[in-house]
Amino acid sequence: MAITIRAIGLAYPELSLDQASTVQLANHLSPSRANDPLRKRIAAKSGIAKRHSVLLAPDSTGNPTQHFFSPSASTADSGPSTASRMQAYEERAYSLAEKAVKRCMKTVSSETLQEVKHVVSCSCTGFVSPGIDIRLIQNLSLPASVTRTHVGFMGCHGLLNALRVSAALGSGLPTKILCFAVELCSLHYQYTESADQMVANALFADGAAALLLENDKKEAGDTWQLMSQQSHLFDGTNEEITWKIRDHGFVMHLSREVAKQLESHLKSCVQSALANCGLAITDVHHWAIHPGGPRILDAVAKALDLSDADLAASRNVLENYGNMSSPTIAFILENKFHENVAGPVVALAFGPGITCEIAIFQRGSAG
Repeated sequence: MAITIRAIGLAYPELSLDQASTVQLANHLSPSRANDPLRKRIAAKSGIAKRHSVLLAPDSTGNPTQHFFSPSASTADSGPSTASRMQAYEERAYSLAEKAVKRCMKTVSSETLQEVKHVVSCSCTGFVSPGIDIRLIQNLSLPASVTRTHVGFMGCHGLLNALRVSAALGSGLPTKILCFAVELCSLHYQYTESADQMVANALFADGAAALLLENDKKEAGDTWQLMSQQSHLFDGTNEEITWKIRDHGFVMHLSREVAKQLESHLKSCVQSALANCGLAITDVHHWAIHPGGPRILDAVAKALDLSDADLAASRNVLENYGNMSSPTIAFILENKFHENVAGPVVALAFGPGITCEIAIFQRGSAG
């Protein structure tokens, strides 16, 4: 039986900073202001208007501020330790995940939550055990027999990997699955004068998303069915996107070569995935492209010959929320979900490898 999306819930921290304010913050934290012009250029080209962070709190005048990162004491100062950042993750990730799950479940009956048989979680920005999934099961009074699977440290395409796990769990008897992703990217701000790291500092943000999935054809009704998924690993690109644990947080590297790789190889990957469903690129009128950054979106548009309208939802999410890593694709899918679009919807996300994850959805009655 095929998996369908019954509901989607999104969450993000209440407070945000615009890009001009984040440049000011970076200059405040930096050991030198030598790269102030470069930071401003990167921010201006980011395609982002504002980003939300769990680290923000209102100051005495009501404006958002943060106290987690302090100005560097010297050029050797790399900011809070990884242990401090993981403690912040433990303290703040749960409430964001719970908010997404509750918003997801608002659209279904109260009995549905008790029918959940599996919980699949996803995150690449923190580790804690017992995990967030256990707290959710306990606080939402899910059955103690619920199975748990965590998809960890896979990057921006992680939610599509979690979706694949969910589909496998739902391949047998009728069942309901709660799948969620939560990322606190702002915990991993890096004190640096590196241009590549400045780009990462300018792109990433915090957010969460939850999906209620089921394979009960009698109850699914008019919703989205997952038709097919496919992965593609680009040869010789292991160092183009990396996400490594260091003493002062997790360090992201994004190479300029990523866009070139997508321009050169993405079309054949997508054509292969669509062919498995008897489709061609021209049959697809709705796209959910993970906005890794403006250069990524431009490269996808060039590779697949997509229009501005095809990428409008992705650019809108990037502008208003930034790159939240794994939950971001759900923000775009939710937009399509509520537009009640017809025909196939193709979701694409990219991560370390370089890996391309492709998911193809079809709207229509699952019954």
